[in-house]
Amino acid sequence: AEVDCLASTTVVTITAAILGILIPPSHNMIIYAAASPVSVNVGDLFLAGLVPGILAGAALMFVAWRVAVIRGYPRGVFPGWSVFTKSFVAAFPGLMTALIIVFGILLGVFTPTESSAVAVLYTIFVGAFVYRTLGPNRFMEAASGAVKTTAMVMLIIGAASMFGWLFALLDG
Repeated sequence: AEVDCLASTTVVTITAAILGILIPPSHNMIIYAAASPVSVNVGDLFLAGLVPGILAGAALMFVAWRVAVIRGYPRGVFPGWSVFTKSFVAAFPGLMTALIIVFGILLGVFTPTESSAVAVLYTIFVGAFVYRTLGPNRFMEAASGAVKTTAMVMLIIGAASMFGWLFALLDG
């Protein structure tokens, strides 16, 4: 039964990883809009991914629940609504980052680049002053990780652009 539980958890985790592409704010949508040869609005992409992402998430939750019931996996204990509410209130400042990005773009307040800059500033503020977990050392670690990730993504985009240009050149 322990192996079955591990296999089910792995399948749900692998399948749920796809939802990050669909549910806004998805960096894949922003990269697609920037790299697309036709004009694509990031806000439209965010709206297009919202309903399929929510439906896919609900379907995954249903399947995970159904498999757990059929296989008789043990139930967790619900800690109560007061713990849930306290946890939600504690997490809300962090959750606001995604809302700033999505609604800033959808309402036309920010471009995708501007929304990311505002979200970074907001996140630094929340980490340093609300949660009080972002000191100078952790900030430098986070910035270093962001630079490495951005460099990898930009190298991939650059290589893909060169490859596309080469195909266009050789096709003519």
